[in-house]
Amino acid sequence: MFAKGSIRAFLRVHPRTFRDGIRLYAAYVLSVLLQIFVPSCFGSVGRWVPGRSNLGVSVDRVHFDVRPRTNDLDLISGKYEPLTAGWFQVGIGDVVVDAGAHIGLYTLRAATKAATVVAIEPDPSNRSLLERNIRLNGFSNIIVVPKALSSRSGTRTLSLAGRANTGVSSLDPDAFAAPRTTGFVGAVLVETTTLDELVSSLGLTRINWLKVDVERHELAVLSGATAALAITRAIALEVTVSTADRCKAIVESAGFHLRLVENGVQTTNWMLTKERAPRSIARSLVSSPGGNAPANISIGICAYNEARRLPALLESLSTQVLPSGFLLKEILVVASGCTDGTERVVEDWAEREPRLGLIPESERSGKASALNAILARFRGDILVLVNADARLLPGALSQLLGAFDRGPEIEVVCGFPVPEPAGSVVTAVEDVWWRLHNRTLQTLAELSAGNHCCDELMAFRRGFIDAIPTGVVNDGAYLGVLAAQRGMTVQFVPGAKVLVAIPGNLLGLIRQRRRIIRGHRQVLDLLGAPVFTLEGLAKRQPALVAKILTAELASRPGPTLAFLLLALPIEASAHALAIFERLTRRALSPAWPMVE
Repeated sequence: MFAKGSIRAFLRVHPRTFRDGIRLYAAYVLSVLLQIFVPSCFGSVGRWVPGRSNLGVSVDRVHFDVRPRTNDLDLISGKYEPLTAGWFQVGIGDVVVDAGAHIGLYTLRAATKAATVVAIEPDPSNRSLLERNIRLNGFSNIIVVPKALSSRSGTRTLSLAGRANTGVSSLDPDAFAAPRTTGFVGAVLVETTTLDELVSSLGLTRINWLKVDVERHELAVLSGATAALAITRAIALEVTVSTADRCKAIVESAGFHLRLVENGVQTTNWMLTKERAPRSIARSLVSSPGGNAPANISIGICAYNEARRLPALLESLSTQVLPSGFLLKEILVVASGCTDGTERVVEDWAEREPRLGLIPESERSGKASALNAILARFRGDILVLVNADARLLPGALSQLLGAFDRGPEIEVVCGFPVPEPAGSVVTAVEDVWWRLHNRTLQTLAELSAGNHCCDELMAFRRGFIDAIPTGVVNDGAYLGVLAAQRGMTVQFVPGAKVLVAIPGNLLGLIRQRRRIIRGHRQVLDLLGAPVFTLEGLAKRQPALVAKILTAELASRPGPTLAFLLLALPIEASAHALAIFERLTRRALSPAWPMVE
């Protein structure tokens, strides 16, 4: 019969539909019979799920699709590693890195509370199901990385696991550990990276929870994670007899202490932590030594239901060091009609950072309304505005503010948005889209021409504007045209990099583009002048647009050509929707839906 632990684990698994229930309970019955009469044939419960389509189940209110005739069901049930899973308790606003994410057991559970989860899974089949499970749950705070972690970047052979145990895909043998030699059904070449390189590329400033389950490749992963371990608080690490001693030396040298051990058949899970005091913004966001009369800086953040993402932004702010002559005055967060605990997140942070202030709004009236609340309250000489779902990369704020030192004629500056990788075709499209966006802004700034203002991260001097029309949906486009009409050029700062959220699917991208197109037309109606974007310039300055496109094509021909093939139908669809809405007089809501 099943062990008691297995019974308890499977009691947490619930079918999502009636048909799923029939298939699930048929597998249970057959498994019990095999355990009684032919135990040598049992294998796993999931092995006996009938049918060819994926089985839909829920575990602790998290939805999964699992493959029939595999051990997927057993792996997500909690039957294995109950101690590790119970210890791995992610808190609200945490940052989690899951190396060896499989189909999402730890990733999806973490995403219910974490600000950001980085799920690393090189196996194409597992990753495809992981991405499906992310969509099933509607999570937007998970970054899927289609690479393998190792001790260096490059290309390696990944041996693919069979149906009997889908969680043992492994990189090719190396000098670090004894390889697994059975249970594989093929191999593929995969791109490798180090954890340090990944952390740097994503702009992570902390890792609250790190899980490393990489099938005998853990020593290589730790060897490429020196900087990452320095910002990590807790690790769940799977080791083997051949890797344990050297792994121990690395984690101990990084300041970790072994708290719990869970022994498996061939591997052992270590649970390690190190005690570190939480970082305070007050200790980090300070001016470098310098002038006698520093410029006071206010930071404004408009938030709607951003309890998951806002802590990551505040943490990224805590690592910034202001340039000489600048001093942080306040951080103002407008929470508009939030129902997810955003206000509590701000209040918790304010307990250790007195300059952080909450401006609650009972109803959500749009970003322009929230911006006006900040414009009416801020006390600084310069106001920095950053989106609540963004994250500043190290040095971004220093670079942004440093642009004001070029002279008093600099009134408005903006940063360099970088799309968060999501491991989908949307990421490929958005990556080139944002590159063209940034190349356009840099070109216009160099020409001292009218320029678009990137609202993901921007700053302006007191007096530039006191309020914006409450119905405006594209504040950056509005401010860019307004600056041009006043004879100013918005200064683009390439070093002020900010990670921005992007839609998770093509439909979300089309809807986002539709709203942007309508917002740009709104600016034309309000100010009588078109926006300074690549598309807006196409009719007025085709030679300049051709120059920008040619430069991008020469820089990255493959991705740019692919982008043009994909972006043209997307943009045509978005324009068609925007025209239809205008013709049918559909009102343009100032309260945009969140990134889908």
